[in-house]
Amino acid sequence: MLKFIISAMFIASLLFAACGDDDSDDNGGNQPQATGADAGNSTQPAGGSDLPTIDEVNPHAPGGEVPPLDTSLEVQTTDSGLRYIDEVVGTGAEVQNGQTVTANYSGWLTDGTEFDSGQIPFPVGQGRVIAGWDEGIESMNVGGKRRLIIPFELAYGPSGRPPTIPPAAVLIFDVEVLAAQ
Repeated sequence: MLKFIISAMFIASLLFAACGDDDSDDNGGNQPQATGADAGNSTQPAGGSDLPTIDEVNPHAPGGEVPPLDTSLEVQTTDSGLRYIDEVVGTGAEVQNGQTVTANYSGWLTDGTEFDSGQIPFPVGQGRVIAGWDEGIESMNVGGKRRLIIPFELAYGPSGRPPTIPPAAVLIFDVEVLAAQ
């Protein structure tokens, strides 16, 4: 029952991640914005936090229960800092901005704590999920499986989503695109 409640809360937070601040930046406005002491520090929060930076996350074998991937798979890094590893490229059509995608997923913190898993439909590129999902799924093909390593700026920002997602948390997701319409 608790897992169901946590899953429902997480799915709701994914769907409503863009709600609240309607200010736009030059990149579309759906990324959380650092302010004050955090502004300009794109990989680690101020105050000497012991949270890992995106560069300290091993995408092939993060700690805990995150399933390891074949170490020969290539890690891609986008200009925004999102990293991804294609486990299966997929043979279906490439996902396009604006399509509604149905995806299976599992999400972990960098310490290996699984915080959610399930299936979710959402429109790609519309800010209904965290920015790292919009960016990371748009270039996938239907049938593809990908690991996303999402820096906090493309996830829940410097504040996180307590109690499940801590402040400035790098998130790891395994996603599989089942359909895109």
